[in-house]
Amino acid sequence: MTHDRLGALQEKAAARWLVSRTTHPRDAWEEWAYGRPAMLRMGAHLEALRLPAGLVHRVAGGEEPGVVREALRRGGVGRGVIVGVHGRSYYVLVPPGTSRTWDDGRIACAGPGDYLGVPAVERDAPPGSYWLLPPPEGPGELCSAAAVVALVAAS
Repeated sequence: MTHDRLGALQEKAAARWLVSRTTHPRDAWEEWAYGRPAMLRMGAHLEALRLPAGLVHRVAGGEEPGVVREALRRGGVGRGVIVGVHGRSYYVLVPPGTSRTWDDGRIACAGPGDYLGVPAVERDAPPGSYWLLPPPEGPGELCSAAAVVALVAAS
């Protein structure tokens, strides 16, 4: 682990907020310092909707990251989108409690007791999982589930 990399990560508001949501912050910092995703527990502070890549690409009209990014933003999803390690899924960070009422069978919701591999906040390209849209810096920047529902309704 490089001390410089860890120090740079700790200066980022999004990294500090995400790590403050976990019960083992030291583990998250260490994973990120080594370039690996940190396993964050969903439920108490945030949850995640897993959208299949095919669904997202249909909505976006393409699979290029810039095309997908723009389509998500137009649809009201402005932050907190992770592309999964193999590019087969997109994870949208949403407020806690979303899983209690979620009922769209095409999209899974990671809630209490589930874990999500979250890349370091500066990771914005493959290989591995990365942030397609910037990570949230606080709870007010989590995406609304309603925006995701509206976005995929056209597919």
